[in-house]
Amino acid sequence: MSRDKALRGLVQAMGYACLAIGLFHVLLGNAAIPGGGSAGPTIDSLGRFFGAVFAGYGLGWLWAARQSPIPATAVRWLAGVFLLGAVGRVLSLTVHGWPHWFQVALAVVELVLAPPVKTVVRTLKVTAPAARPGFLPHSSQATRALPVSFIAVRESRSQEGSLSSGRVQNRAPAPGTAEMT
Repeated sequence: MSRDKALRGLVQAMGYACLAIGLFHVLLGNAAIPGGGSAGPTIDSLGRFFGAVFAGYGLGWLWAARQSPIPATAVRWLAGVFLLGAVGRVLSLTVHGWPHWFQVALAVVELVLAPPVKTVVRTLKVTAPAARPGFLPHSSQATRALPVSFIAVRESRSQEGSLSSGRVQNRAPAPGTAEMT
């Protein structure tokens, strides 16, 4: 199995697992939390809300899995958020003590799984996003994909001293493009 297929499978598994867990919490509320059945309506409401957020997080993983190539930056951020969740569990453990054993098991999975995902993704090539209206590029590759009129405006402003980024330098405006003075 190629590394790309393995990564796609891992990203899909993360997405489906997070989506299922999130929906489970939305539907069951406190009953979905081991040891949390008597937490009361406030915690039930909070748990259902965060269940919906976690389901949305799972949809983010599934979106990334459907892209070709898999967007490395998005997967890095998603893995970082997963690791941050584990850090939150460890913080709770240090402040309030040991939770239900199942919560400890989840923290171990989160701490063990997030770093390897980030490591695998580190080897992937980060692709520049496609140019679209209202999008400001963050790389020279994305700048090359922009309409010529946008590049000419950006160049003329760079020459005036405002918006100077050093990304596009001294290109002559394309024919039919008005240069700003």
